[in-house]
Amino acid sequence: MMNEEILRELISKGENTSIEFKSVLPPSKVLAPNIAAFTNTNGGHIIIGVSNLRGKTKILGLDSGFQVESIINKALSLLSQSVNVKVDLVILNNKRVYVIDVPKGNELVYIGDRVYERKGSTTILKSSVGTSNLDEYNKYIKELLNKLDSYISSSTSSGNEFFNNIKSSLLIIQRLSDIMFPDGIDKVTSFQEGILLSRLLLSSTADNFEYYMSNILLEIYLAKPQTLKTANDQITIKEVLDCNDLNEFVVYISKKKIDKLQKGSVKGFLSENKIIKSLNILDMNDEKIIEDSMQIRHLYTHKNGVVDKKFIQNTGSALQENDVHYLSMKDFFKILESLSSIVSKLDSAAKTKYNLSNRI
Repeated sequence: MMNEEILRELISKGENTSIEFKSVLPPSKVLAPNIAAFTNTNGGHIIIGVSNLRGKTKILGLDSGFQVESIINKALSLLSQSVNVKVDLVILNNKRVYVIDVPKGNELVYIGDRVYERKGSTTILKSSVGTSNLDEYNKYIKELLNKLDSYISSSTSSGNEFFNNIKSSLLIIQRLSDIMFPDGIDKVTSFQEGILLSRLLLSSTADNFEYYMSNILLEIYLAKPQTLKTANDQITIKEVLDCNDLNEFVVYISKKKIDKLQKGSVKGFLSENKIIKSLNILDMNDEKIIEDSMQIRHLYTHKNGVVDKKFIQNTGSALQENDVHYLSMKDFFKILESLSSIVSKLDSAAKTKYNLSNRI
């Protein structure tokens, strides 16, 4: 029987071949490969409600609303044969921590036609990505890279930076295809490392879009300083005097204007920014895509992917409160493609209206 003392000893060992931490309760299709990997190797413990970020262990616990045993049973049903796991709830630091004790099996356990095992502190797929998955992936990646190249050929300096950053993200995914979409691009990866990386890349993409909006405003202001007089913001004398020259003042104004977008208020940013609004490019669907991307980024950055009421209200998501948000690579590619298309439209319109030069 697991108790507080034994659990603290397990946690103190950190993640290894026989111990894995889960900061939140993963869906059954993500948990199943972890259980299979342990039983196919030497057995071990999956500890849910504990995180290990940059080598620092933290007891997070799980809310009582999580249907832990139901998720575990669903995960077990995905295995090729029965695995007699034991599940214990331990109160640690006044927080609910679940421990799944997985025994070593006598025969290999499959999920479909796939075999998973533990290597160090990682669950790995023994077989490589299937040919059909690679073909599907290559189709998406090739189409998107071609679009990005066409955008770059006529972009501003700001657009060029945005599109090249997107290409870098795609190359990372390409190099790590085995953990990013082992079961196809339309399914959430079964590897925790792939889940974390997809969250980082989505957050980076949203950040990249913000940088673009800030940078294109800066390009417009520098090319046409008279556009500053269209600003609705009240500028104080102190703000002017704190800047050493016009260029520094322009940079200050552009950064100030992007503040609303950084706080997630996409509609507020667009409605109050006459320069972007005057381009008459973005429609309601574009605004929705931007809003959802920023909200997902906020969820991954500040909520560890756990859905809250604010996210549901702002996005209209069908997920329930306390569900965990996951992205398949196919969904991620759609976001990349949509934001790239939006940037291309804005970039082209801004370049034409304000006579901006091509990329440097």
